[in-house]
Amino acid sequence: MGRRERDRLIAMIMRQYDELEPTHAWQATPIVSLEDFFIGNDDQLSIAPNLDPHPGLDTFDQVLCSVRARPEVHGLWLGIHESPEADEELDADIWPTVIKVFVLTSAVAEQVEAWTAALRHSGAMEAPCMGVGGGRPWSTLPAAPGGMRMVVVMWH
Repeated sequence: MGRRERDRLIAMIMRQYDELEPTHAWQATPIVSLEDFFIGNDDQLSIAPNLDPHPGLDTFDQVLCSVRARPEVHGLWLGIHESPEADEELDADIWPTVIKVFVLTSAVAEQVEAWTAALRHSGAMEAPCMGVGGGRPWSTLPAAPGGMRMVVVMWH
C-alpha cells in the first residue's frame, strides 16, 4: 500500500468535508478521481466491499477508465463512503471506501448500467437533484451542464 498516496487521498477527502456547511458535512459525499483513488491502493475492500467474489481492483480501474473515456461521458468520480483517519495506526492498512460512482453523461442510466455490468453493481440511477438547475446542497459534485445527467452506480 502506498502510505503517502493514502494519506494524500485522506487529506483531500477531509478538505472536502471542511469546505461544507458544518451542519451538513455528515450528509456529504466527498468525490475523488480514479487516479487519486487507485494509485497506491492495494486494499481489495476499498471499493464495493460487500461483493463476493470481488472482481478485483484492476477490473474496477479498467472498467471505470473505459467508461470515463467514452465520448458521451463528461466526467466520472468515485464517492467516498467512509474514510479512516490518516494518523490512526489501527487503520494504517485501510484505504477510504467507495460504494458509489458518479458518471456525468448524456447516456441514460440503463446504458451506464450496461457499461459497468462486469463490476456486479446493485444498479444505476439518474440523480435528478444533481441535474441541470438542480440543487446540490450537500454534495461536492459539479452541476450537470445542458444535455447531461448525473448517473449513480451503486453497490449495497
